[in-house]
Amino acid sequence: MNWEIVIGFIAILIPAIGICVLIDKLRDRKHKKYMNDLKEGKLPEVSLEDPKNGVIEIIENGFSISFKQKKETINKIINWNHIKEIIAYKRDLFTTDLICIGFHLTGDGNLYEVHEEMLGYKKLAETIESRFEVNPKDWWSKVAFPAFETNATVIWQKENRNQQQVQGDPATISPSEQNQY
Repeated sequence: MNWEIVIGFIAILIPAIGICVLIDKLRDRKHKKYMNDLKEGKLPEVSLEDPKNGVIEIIENGFSISFKQKKETINKIINWNHIKEIIAYKRDLFTTDLICIGFHLTGDGNLYEVHEEMLGYKKLAETIESRFEVNPKDWWSKVAFPAFETNATVIWQKENRNQQQVQGDPATISPSEQNQY
């Protein structure tokens, strides 16, 4: 047996194991902080926003939504004054969840949906927070946890500004002709 090779291998292996243990501890510490922040209602700083998933733009009297559905581009303008209810919920995408915000409008039975992977979602969430006095700390963790459950929560209503847990899937809350944005 060639002892030089064995000693050389051990000399490389021991520091490599030490580095792996250190990286694991740092990753664990970062993960614990991330989970604590989520439970406290702090939104993650990582942005999932991508224009290929749709674009949300704040305009003077509301916001616009634009996205591709099959080969067609869909555009919708939501006026702030026409919103009668805002619901936050999750969609189970098998390996991940997608945080969504749905809007019921006065005189319209559809649910207009935006989600965290649409470009402009964070800006819309901040605008909703200031315009409707909705604090993410009051609803975000209710929707985010537990994972892979819808956890639909009314975060604002024109008539009743108290948030409430909504039973079932948002698809059952609105008509089957719901518009998904």
